[in-house]
Amino acid sequence: MKFDNWLDVFLEEKGIEGITFEIEHEDMMHFVEQEILIEFIKSMPNEIKKKIKDQFVIIDFKNGDCVHYLNHLASGMVKATFN
Repeated sequence: MKFDNWLDVFLEEKGIEGITFEIEHEDMMHFVEQEILIEFIKSMPNEIKKKIKDQFVIIDFKNGDCVHYLNHLASGMVKATFN
C-alpha cells in the first residue's frame, strides 16, 4: 500500500480526525488543521515518508499517543514554513 493511502487508513482506524494543532513559534500562535498537516506530510520525499511511517508504527506498537507525534510534525511544519 502506498504511503498516502496507508496514512489515511491508519488515521481513520485510530479515530484521529478534525484536530487543529496550536503551535507557538517566534512569539506567534499558529493554528494548523490536521488536513493541512496531512497534505504537507504527503508532499514530503519518500525517504521522509518512510521515517514518519516507521515512527507511527513504533508509537502504535507501544500504545503511544499518535496525536502527540502529529503535534510534533505540525511544529516542524510551522518552523520550516515560517523561518
